[in-house]
Amino acid sequence: MLGFSTPSLRTVSAAALGLAAALGAAAILAGLGAGTEERRADETRLALRSAATILSNGLDRTLYDVSRDVRLAAQNGLLIQAGPSSEAQHQFLVAWRNLRPEYAEILYAAPNGRVLATASGRAEGSDAGGSAWFGRGRAGTAIIDGSDAGRSGAGSGRLVQIAAPVTTESGVPRGVVAVQLDESWAREAEQLARTALGDAQRGVSFTVLSAAGQVLYRSGPEQAWTGSGAPALEGSASATGFRDFSGLGWMVVARVPAEAALAPGLFPGLGTPVLLPLLLGAIGLAAILGWLLAGPLVRCLRAAGRTCLGEDTTRTLVAPPVAEFRTLVARAIESADRHLIRDHALREAQSALRRSKERVQAFKTLAGWSCWEIDHTTRQVTWSDLTRTRVSDAAERAASLDEIIERIHPEDRAVLQLTMQAALDGSVPHDVTVRSREDGRERRLLMRFTRIIDQGRPTARLHALSREVDDALEGPVRAAPAHPLSPGEPDAAVERRRRDVMRRMTDGIIHDFNNALTVVLTSLSVLQHRHDVSPEGARLLDHALQGAERGAGLTRRMVALTRRQTSTLAQADLRMILSDLDGFLRISVLPEARLAVEIPAELPAAQCSERQIEIALLNLAFEARDTMAPEGRLTVSAAAAELPAPGGPALPPGPYLRVAVINHEPVPAASDAAGGAGIEAVDLLLRQVGGALRRATDAAGATVTELWLPASREAPQVPAPMPVPAFNRPLRVLLVDGDGLLRDSTAAAIADLGHVVTQAGSGLQAMELLAADRDYDVMIADYAMPILSGLQLAAVVSLTNPSLDIVLAAPRGHLPETARRFRQLDKPFRQADIARILVQHAPSARAA
Repeated sequence: MLGFSTPSLRTVSAAALGLAAALGAAAILAGLGAGTEERRADETRLALRSAATILSNGLDRTLYDVSRDVRLAAQNGLLIQAGPSSEAQHQFLVAWRNLRPEYAEILYAAPNGRVLATASGRAEGSDAGGSAWFGRGRAGTAIIDGSDAGRSGAGSGRLVQIAAPVTTESGVPRGVVAVQLDESWAREAEQLARTALGDAQRGVSFTVLSAAGQVLYRSGPEQAWTGSGAPALEGSASATGFRDFSGLGWMVVARVPAEAALAPGLFPGLGTPVLLPLLLGAIGLAAILGWLLAGPLVRCLRAAGRTCLGEDTTRTLVAPPVAEFRTLVARAIESADRHLIRDHALREAQSALRRSKERVQAFKTLAGWSCWEIDHTTRQVTWSDLTRTRVSDAAERAASLDEIIERIHPEDRAVLQLTMQAALDGSVPHDVTVRSREDGRERRLLMRFTRIIDQGRPTARLHALSREVDDALEGPVRAAPAHPLSPGEPDAAVERRRRDVMRRMTDGIIHDFNNALTVVLTSLSVLQHRHDVSPEGARLLDHALQGAERGAGLTRRMVALTRRQTSTLAQADLRMILSDLDGFLRISVLPEARLAVEIPAELPAAQCSERQIEIALLNLAFEARDTMAPEGRLTVSAAAAELPAPGGPALPPGPYLRVAVINHEPVPAASDAAGGAGIEAVDLLLRQVGGALRRATDAAGATVTELWLPASREAPQVPAPMPVPAFNRPLRVLLVDGDGLLRDSTAAAIADLGHVVTQAGSGLQAMELLAADRDYDVMIADYAMPILSGLQLAAVVSLTNPSLDIVLAAPRGHLPETARRFRQLDKPFRQADIARILVQHAPSARAA
């Protein structure tokens, strides 16, 4: 070989244990020395921090005492009275300074800022109107450090200025008195801190920093050793104030050179004659122990080697975890068994990978999505081809990103690129709907982009999903890409973005509140239906249900007032609107007035939205509250009318609703004072919907306001209240909702009706359940779910499973026009509402 033999396992084991013991001994010796030095450093820092705290507290206490002294001096008659001369005031300041020699200067200025007298006689007659101590001292006691600049009376080298206003007993200002302190004041407080350090105070420097970081005071030998770059130990403390004085935010720092604070002491204890022999003995003992322990291990490994080579037919294999065991494994890999194991594992892995790929491809095919991968670095795009007839035949195709963009409509290319860039810059998916042209036909594609995360780090690649959408679903799915505002975006765009964010936040709050109310309503209705309760319990249940429904009315009103409605096809039930508003008007708007609502049982539907009617009635109610006596009387009535008619407004012929709001006891003065903005808004709103506003005073002096609304010739379709019905057979219901508490309470209500419920916590989970089992009768899905909304889920399922009866659960007025193709369950709902939806289930409804 190379002239020397390979060491045995026993030799290696003995050498390894001896070396480990030697390293441990060295670490112990080094730790003893390092530990002593570190302890000294910690003790020094603690002493410095204590000294800095003493200096900080001394400065705060002194400032408090000086401010109290200044406030007392401001009450002296020589300063308050108008008679004394400037000389008398000067003598007063001189006598004051003799009592307080630590004051560098004392000033007294007139209300106009002219300095009338000083203790030193300097700066008399100067203008202090622009100084910080005068400006802030006029408003009250002020303590200003040297970091605040002033024009007059600031004094060079002044560290702190304390000022207080001089006023008469009646509050007439006479001037401002101020005391200025220099570094000699700080040195007195510093002596207390140095006394606490004792002999260690030599070489310690103190620095006082203002709240803005400016050096106000510095003492000690710091300048001598700071410039040399030598390391230093320091301790700091913040000024926290004293009593009612909150402090100026100062920071006190105490420093000392590390070389002066730490005495050398490497390997303490090494000089003792016992420690070193003990450590050497431990090293030798560890080597002997390693030699002895390696003996049985060597014998076991030799036996394992003979067994592996076939020399030992008993096959009593022993596998110790050391280098010889690796040799044994290497010899075993050379056997024929290794090839069989590897081939079997490879076949299993390939089969599992193929099944996983087929499941993913089946999901994309059933959902109608194509999967893209976009690499912005290479400008390459790969996607799955769904044009093959079989799922297993679906293959990957590739093209350049520029070729894909060329197929997009020119007006949508900028939006597409902006959405992709937003997805690269952010961490959430971004959606966009674009137009493309293939084979002479224009298509609309819904695309969703998300950034690819590789081993926890973002990359320049995107995952994208795309599918073709029709015009009927364009409204709910075509959304502007979520991208940040650029600095040059117009103010109008900023305002639109702000309104959109507020609307989304309001929708989220209403959605969560409706979910909570739905949990209460379904649970109470199940309890009311399932158990026999006492009369008192039934009364309490009714009260709880009424309270929850009152909350539901408030959320419906909030939805109507906050959501923008642009559809002209809306119809509203006036009787239901007034029923919802009745409690709100009596409790919140007109709590003391006498309100009467007179609505006939049969009224045609109004050709406008609920939101428009509620806004008009609320404007009139608030106007009546402002123009009537506290206990006045207000009547709201409605009737059907046909125009033209004698005395009617000049509107096109047809059916109308006449709503009269009568204020029986208006107060003339209040009516004159009240603004007409509310009436103007109602008039504009009625003209927008094709109606009119009329106002007059009847013979009794009451103010009559008439709202003329266009109406249909048919009464609104209002489902009559119904008890919980009995069903011919149990239905299989798939319940999809992301709120676990709401999902559980709704599932309990459905199961209480005798149906079989399967729960899904997301749209993706619902699609997996439907792919595995298509034999569901009804699917009830929440409209507002993350990632895949209820409407998007309904659109996909209606294509893949057209026989399924789909019901969307959402607050009344939340769903867009395109959602009318599906049935709706208004939130919050009771068990009876769920029963009404399920009892209407029929094959014809399923095919809708």
